[in-house]
Amino acid sequence: MHLAAVEVYRNLEEWLLQKKEDDIRKRFRTMGARRAAQGVRLRQLVWALLISRNHLWHFLQRDCFVDNILEVFGELEVQQMLNQFFDRAVYYCILGYEESIGHDDAQDADTKGRNSQRDWHEFA
Repeated sequence: MHLAAVEVYRNLEEWLLQKKEDDIRKRFRTMGARRAAQGVRLRQLVWALLISRNHLWHFLQRDCFVDNILEVFGELEVQQMLNQFFDRAVYYCILGYEESIGHDDAQDADTKGRNSQRDWHEFA
């Protein structure tokens, strides 16, 4: 997941402004299927993507100064673009994940995961 986050961060402008829906669909469906094959639980995958989005947003807020009202509107636009991008990324990861192991198996794995010692709350 670290390498995937680095790839998105490094090429953020390209992902937000140049990549088409089909590019995002292919990349993140593949990621979802790969994580399922690696035994990563669906909730962990989604949580990692959400953490990546939040980390990126906090970084941008911390390192980008807002000096006037035009920059505030720019900041809101960037936040909206990030949210839309990560919403689509999560959606396509879930599709790829569920297609990889079968929807019923994904629900079974998720139910079993609730009873395990390594619940996703540990990552919060």
